[in-house]
Amino acid sequence: MDKQRILTLSTALLAFVISAQAQNNTSVVSQTGTMQSSTVVQTGNASQSTILQLTGAASTPNTGNVARTTQIAGAATVGDVNQAFVRQIDGSDYNEANISQTAGSNNIATIEQTGNASFRSGGTQLRGSNPTTPSSANAGNYAAISQAGAGNDQTSIFQNAGADGTSQANYARIRQVGDANLGTVIEQNNLSLGNTATIDQGVSNSAATGNNAVVVQSDNSQLNQATVVQEGADKIAEVLQSAISDNNQASVTQLGVDGIAIVYQVNNSSYNQATVVQTDMAGSGNQGTVNQTNQSSYNRANIEQAGSSSGALINQNEQSANNDALIRQGVGGQNNSAVITQTYAYDGASAGASTASGSGNSATISQNQTTNSSVGNTAEIQQGFTGGLSTITGLSVVSDNNAASISQENDVNAANLLQGGIGNTATATQNGFSTLQGVTPDPVLPNPALQIGNNNVMTVIQTGSAGNPNVANISQIGNGNTATVGQTVPTP
Repeated sequence: MDKQRILTLSTALLAFVISAQAQNNTSVVSQTGTMQSSTVVQTGNASQSTILQLTGAASTPNTGNVARTTQIAGAATVGDVNQAFVRQIDGSDYNEANISQTAGSNNIATIEQTGNASFRSGGTQLRGSNPTTPSSANAGNYAAISQAGAGNDQTSIFQNAGADGTSQANYARIRQVGDANLGTVIEQNNLSLGNTATIDQGVSNSAATGNNAVVVQSDNSQLNQATVVQEGADKIAEVLQSAISDNNQASVTQLGVDGIAIVYQVNNSSYNQATVVQTDMAGSGNQGTVNQTNQSSYNRANIEQAGSSSGALINQNEQSANNDALIRQGVGGQNNSAVITQTYAYDGASAGASTASGSGNSATISQNQTTNSSVGNTAEIQQGFTGGLSTITGLSVVSDNNAASISQENDVNAANLLQGGIGNTATATQNGFSTLQGVTPDPVLPNPALQIGNNNVMTVIQTGSAGNPNVANISQIGNGNTATVGQTVPTP
């Protein structure tokens, strides 16, 4: 870029900053080439800022540009919406974009750092939370949006590669303080490698109501990190790491009531970690779900919930092997439900094979209820299928060497268990007036906990109270199985 053009842009920008104290401000800055810098500051309502930093020659990616927009709203007026857009496109490497909207409501903020048909979005070195490091031109992009206010339902960061590129080593973060921010999205797609995405809503002990957050790292998603933190009530968080999901980490933390958290690590899912924490002791009505399915192996899923009337579900299905699943529903909780399924697993077989195998999975449910209650908790673990036949295809399914553990304290709990296969181990510990039973009703026995196969081991320990006996219904079908049941009533 020649000096005359730089001087012209600088003069225009300076003039804009000085005059940006009025209402209804509009700014458009366009820069072509590399190593450009643009800063826009607007004070008032109904302002609009657009920064365009585009590629130069067709063979040159958009590299090393910096774009910063700050919008400070005045007294709120209906219909006065601030809008900020940053577009660093057509092959975006080592760019920085930052939008800050410090007040107001119903604001719009969008950052695009994207590739085109030939170029990637990002670099080979991870870009961290400090936009100045690393300083190498091979680093990924940095994008950050900060908003204070309510009703911001169009807040997005896109770091997507073109058809022949990758979205790699990018960093994206959105922070929102306020209610009803419904359209908060980070996308890092198209061969998504080593990206970091973070969304905070209701941060700094400032609870917020009715927020939604979505992180999408898809189309060959590997070595990515996605984090969502939400405080307040009636919130929804979704993380999607899909289409060859390998070595990804997803974390959702929600504090408050009526939260919904869903993590998808699906379609050839291996070596992933997913954690959902819904921790408010007074919280209730939370729902946590982790799906690690379709060729699922060596994955780890953990859901922790405190409070009452909450539900937790972990699916590690369809070619499931060597996975770990843990659900903890903690102190003081009642009327909670926990379900883990590890089923329908092919052992490297083709789609038309007649035998399936899923081995070495581990499932643990702990429900820690510290006060007597007439409304207990429910825990369910299913590893394999009833009769060894898939309910989906009707084919034979063998599920070997799995471990299931259920621990429940105090009264009126129910544990449902099904294992189909060889060498499986199940342990159920229930303190209080509780029942061990099956996943589905049995035509002969009163809904027993089932182990179908050979050399399986089941251990049941139940501690009841006078006048409130425990019930253990167990059925083992096969050879070489072992069952141990211990039922005691404490001495008054």
